[in-house]
Amino acid sequence: SEKRRSAIMSSTRTGRKFREHAISSTRLSVDLSALPSEDGLAAVQQQIEEVADGGEAAERPTRAAVRAPAELTEDMRLLDSLTATPAAVSALYSPFAQETLSAYAKLATFARDTSIEMEQPEVVLVGQRGCGKTSLLQALVGQPLFTKADGAYVQTNRPVVLSLVHNQECKTPRLSIRPDPALKQFNTTTTVALVDLPATMQERNVESPLPITVVLEANNVMDITFIDTPGLLEETDPQCHARDELVVRLAAHQIENTNRLLLCVSTACEWPCWLVSWARKNHLTANRARAACVFTDARTQFKQYTIAADLNKYISGKPPGFDCFWLSLPPVQLRGQAASFKETVYKCSMLDLKVATDMACDKNYEKFLGFQKIISFINSLTLNTYQQYGPLIKNHQKTLLTNIKTDLQTNSKKQVNLTPMKLRMTAVNFVTSFVHAATQAIQEGTLENLAQYGQTLSEEWTSTSAGFSEFGHPWPSLQRRFDAERSGVPACNRPLFGRQQMERLLAEFRAVISQVAMRSIDRDEVATSCGPVKLRDPVTVASVASELVQLRLQEQVVPLIKHLQLRASNIMRGLANVSLASYKAPKKSTTRLMTLTTRPQAAASEAETPVTEFPYFMHWCTSYFNEFVDLLIKAFEEKCQDEVKSTQLVMWEMKLYGYPECSNKKQDELDCVISLADTIFNHIKENVCHNVLLKCHSTFLEQSQMWGELQSNMSMVLEDQLLQELFESESEQKRLAAEASELNSIREHLEKQDSVITQAVSTITRK
Repeated sequence: SEKRRSAIMSSTRTGRKFREHAISSTRLSVDLSALPSEDGLAAVQQQIEEVADGGEAAERPTRAAVRAPAELTEDMRLLDSLTATPAAVSALYSPFAQETLSAYAKLATFARDTSIEMEQPEVVLVGQRGCGKTSLLQALVGQPLFTKADGAYVQTNRPVVLSLVHNQECKTPRLSIRPDPALKQFNTTTTVALVDLPATMQERNVESPLPITVVLEANNVMDITFIDTPGLLEETDPQCHARDELVVRLAAHQIENTNRLLLCVSTACEWPCWLVSWARKNHLTANRARAACVFTDARTQFKQYTIAADLNKYISGKPPGFDCFWLSLPPVQLRGQAASFKETVYKCSMLDLKVATDMACDKNYEKFLGFQKIISFINSLTLNTYQQYGPLIKNHQKTLLTNIKTDLQTNSKKQVNLTPMKLRMTAVNFVTSFVHAATQAIQEGTLENLAQYGQTLSEEWTSTSAGFSEFGHPWPSLQRRFDAERSGVPACNRPLFGRQQMERLLAEFRAVISQVAMRSIDRDEVATSCGPVKLRDPVTVASVASELVQLRLQEQVVPLIKHLQLRASNIMRGLANVSLASYKAPKKSTTRLMTLTTRPQAAASEAETPVTEFPYFMHWCTSYFNEFVDLLIKAFEEKCQDEVKSTQLVMWEMKLYGYPECSNKKQDELDCVISLADTIFNHIKENVCHNVLLKCHSTFLEQSQMWGELQSNMSMVLEDQLLQELFESESEQKRLAAEASELNSIREHLEKQDSVITQAVSTITRK
């Protein structure tokens, strides 16, 4: 067994790795003392190879053994023998010059005022329970936040988020705890003293996946967040897998954040690749540049080596591709002493370097040794994070200044456009465009991409104020069901407007008229129309039939014509919305003074003020157009009244059919009146339908001269006084003057701020 062990220690890379890390045989699942043959030797070599390369076979190490009291006493003596100057300690925890911090504060203030989100760096500490994560966090901050004065520390049972916030007014650090999402009794932000923080944390340190958020404000730090995760448990612990899932979830939360750093913390005496393998297995170290390893209690491990070659080989066995740091944290007895805490951390770093120097460690490895290296690494990460925002903030400031100047130019043009001559030009151009669009829609139907303003037949029925009859359609006096599609009405389900909608209405009117039948005539109606005269001659029969036809026309046809007028009026009034939608107004300039927006430069078309900015004038144009539509409807109604003939006219048209021959029997006389009335009604109904359609077509679809008169009248009515009222030029000029004054103030402020930002960006980027 001893010979085989010597063979491993003296040959092959795996044997060298084994000797370098000083791993005892009890760490492996194969007992070295019981290996019988070369097969056993191969098994050992394979397992060591997997562990050294960070493979899945790496076992989770047990918790590090407690250091002996004699060893702690020796560390205390060595620390007391060292001297740390206040300047050196201050340089460790105040690495940024006051000039750099002042530049950072200016950039942060500008970014906050202009809604630029500066993502602050985040450091997530992951490791086994007892490996020193919380102690490392305290050393990085320079304050024993979670350790009592006697050295007792609060065990991390739930995540702790520690946010360092730069506050120029805080000459001494100020601590506060945000509302606790897990405990309802702590639902307010609480300011606590440093000495009271461990006790306060102990009250909230319950098992929970929700974090405790602590904010530390100081004037010598940049914004950064540390996330201390609960320690990973040994595999024998029943809560091991649940804790693993919690830590993975915390470490992976917002892992896409490029400013997040994962710190894998473990003791130097443990197998260093285990935690890296665990993080890799859980996809936490896909980007190795955003992960680092920290090995605590390094001094104790260094002392196990007697020659520099062994120490150098040990350090060279670090996980490939990762930044690794070896350091020693203050002894337990000194971790709670706030007054000398920073000095103790500095002395521990000096002592680590002294031990490495005394052992003649390779100078190339000194960049990995001591606490100074890890804090410099994190400070560099913080500074690099904020340096990348310098050019962005500078460009943003230039964009704001350019936008303000553009807005001032637009404001000046608007003030010029409020002169009477410019207002008349704007009004005439709009009226011309408005009337032309309405003319195109009702006479040519050539407007495109405006289907949203059209109506299907069912929508047109619903919008009619007359409502529906008991037969499910809006046509009054039609005492039967009406199926528009079966009746040949075109495009019932298509949204139409203008000419196409009017033509569909006329087709619908023709279909409705064709289905109207004269209501039955009873003996009483004939007797009432006849009076004392007997139905003995054809002239009397024709007169009675004409009287009854005239009554049926008033009852059955006139309501249909009035409904046609109502529907035609709605179609014509809808042309106003179509005309406004088709108006090609210049794009309205939206000014966002303090947001990062890229707006196009003012085009030549913006020389004329968009009418859409003057709703009162647009409302006047719409009202004037509706009055014009009312005149057309009134003219159409007067023309249609001529179609409802009097009894004498009906009688006169009787010559087309000839007077009927009637017998002396009363029943024959009644049938003769009904037959003649039905014939006359159908004939007149067809004539009325034909004539109404022609008049509707000529009134609404062929009045090109009248549309020209509308445009001319609207332009002539617009006098200077009326234009100033419609465009509200006086109040608009006052508003533009106030806006120009505000824009000039902002421009002056930005111009003064430009030099300040330029200096701040230059200061922070050259560090």
